Amino acid sequence: MEQHIFYNQSIDALLNSLPDAVFIGDTEGIKRVNDIALKMMGLSSEKEVPEGLASFIKAFNFRFLESGEKVIPGEGPFSKALRGERTVTELRHTNHETGLPIYSRCAAAPIWENNTVVGAILILTDITERIIAGKKLQETLHALSHSTQEQEAVLDSIPDGVYMGDQNGIYKVNRPALEMIGYSPERDVQGQVSSFISKLNARYAENGNQIPVSEDPFSRALRGERVVQEIIITHLISGKDVYIRCAAAPVYLENKIIGAIAVNSDITDKILAERKLQKTLQELRKVNEELEAFTYAVSHDLKSPLGRISGLASLLLISNESQISDKDRYLLQLIVQSSEKLTELVSHLLNLGKIGQTEINYCKIDLTALCHQVIENINTGKRNIKFTIAPNMYVWGDKTLMHSVMQNLLTNAAKYSSKNPNAEVQVGTHEDNGYTLCYVRDNGVGFDMSEADKLFMPFKRLYTGTNFEGTGVGLSTVKRIIERHEGRIWAESKPGEGATFYFSLPNKKGNSNRHTRPVKLPEENPGTKIKKLSPQGLS
Repeated sequence: MEQHIFYNQSIDALLNSLPDAVFIGDTEGIKRVNDIALKMMGLSSEKEVPEGLASFIKAFNFRFLESGEKVIPGEGPFSKALRGERTVTELRHTNHETGLPIYSRCAAAPIWENNTVVGAILILTDITERIIAGKKLQETLHALSHSTQEQEAVLDSIPDGVYMGDQNGIYKVNRPALEMIGYSPERDVQGQVSSFISKLNARYAENGNQIPVSEDPFSRALRGERVVQEIIITHLISGKDVYIRCAAAPVYLENKIIGAIAVNSDITDKILAERKLQKTLQELRKVNEELEAFTYAVSHDLKSPLGRISGLASLLLISNESQISDKDRYLLQLIVQSSEKLTELVSHLLNLGKIGQTEINYCKIDLTALCHQVIENINTGKRNIKFTIAPNMYVWGDKTLMHSVMQNLLTNAAKYSSKNPNAEVQVGTHEDNGYTLCYVRDNGVGFDMSEADKLFMPFKRLYTGTNFEGTGVGLSTVKRIIERHEGRIWAESKPGEGATFYFSLPNKKGNSNRHTRPVKLPEENPGTKIKKLSPQGLS
């Protein structure tokens, strides 16, 4: 899934209008969360969400509520959704800010595109109050008789619908349950389970098929099973479908089943919101596909006429040099320069669009040799730029794409240090936890970190004047290439003090240990001396 789908303003309002925590992502990790999710996890901003799935699971200590076992990366609900499965389960995790446990109902589903899973959506419903109330209820069930006022008060204080019974049928239902199903007097509910289920027209939420009485969650609980299942019932007054999450469990006394209890949560609004979100995502994908196709077609069709304009203007300059005025010559030169600049921009746009479809051919790359090859083709003019390239640097990736990465980074470093009479550019690497961290450092003009978010956005340039020419597409291309290699890129700088661009690449294809935060390089690496650069030269 392209990143712009995750970060599209069209779905921000929808995500934050949902009453539950929403997480959207792909195999690289969580890419988008709403405000409820941040609050549930105890985070202040989306930047604090760990990127990798393994880091995300570990950071919040996710466990399955029923068994207490840890969620194993690759086997949890989110990973199953990425494999095309829809799951509903209950989880226990920790709030990062308070350290307190949170109990959630977890619904995970794949996001499909052209019969391919391109991402997953995870919705966590906070059921902490219900779990705590349920535990208290279990503790009091043995002490309360079926008709005491204390029991009535306990049941009616639970916000979800609760009904209890045994092999003889239903004998107790709380007020929220009556309202949920459309019964008025409690005596209409009491009786055989089969009659109760038949009146409700109970169906499986996943396919709409009728639920046999023997497979109803309550009946299964009477057989000793603990069941969490989404079902559909028909409201007896309005006739509308009501989506319910039913959690049923047996009630034991001295290791014998004496009955069962079921807790029903109305999830109709959540289901409708999920469907609306899925529809919105499908519409966004369609719009993005159309936009990409349009951009490619326009860019491709522009190259030919632009080349023709530049060629004809150049021909006029040569063939009629003695007959045109200085003013006309100047205007023709502007036409040539503008068409060439626009042709360059069109080429960059075409290259940016192709990266997502390019197959990556992994191999071990001699980054040192690659950098020297790039430097030989950099036009420094009359400037004397000192390039310091660390020896024996190797990375794992696609050689053609990595050439584009170093071409952009080294060209930018040379360009933005052009005002420094002692310009220097350094390239080095550092190994860290299965990743190779690379850096390109210059002593140029630098930039304000408050504008760092614009660096890797297409057409967003920090310097828009004529001092530094450019199309504003280069760093966007670099970011997309690095992310396709399952790496990440970031930068550090201060105005007037140069800039350092970092990127990380896995040491081998398929490495899943993603960095959750930028890693500072040490002052010295084994075999590589890393110097700090200043605007006036080397310190």
